[in-house]
Amino acid sequence: MGKIYSLEKQSGILRLLVFLMEHGEYLLSDIWDEAGISINQGYKALEKARDLGLISTKTDNSKYPPRNLISLTQKGKKIATKLKDIEETL
Repeated sequence: MGKIYSLEKQSGILRLLVFLMEHGEYLLSDIWDEAGISINQGYKALEKARDLGLISTKTDNSKYPPRNLISLTQKGKKIATKLKDIEETL
């Protein structure tokens, strides 16, 4: 099966991408409730999106405790834009 099939099976990725498109870089610990993704589904989506090169994560050590931030890559932005277009069409 192709990459689209693998994304289809993981709706959490789709929600994650659209959420990040709308909100930009986001604190990882806050994203699950805000995006309406369960933590279990969220971590699976996060791993798959990272493997596909759709998101990047970084650690902000300027505060204690350190904060983990998540954002879209260029590839992720392209896909999220298309998903947003589909959402608006529906």
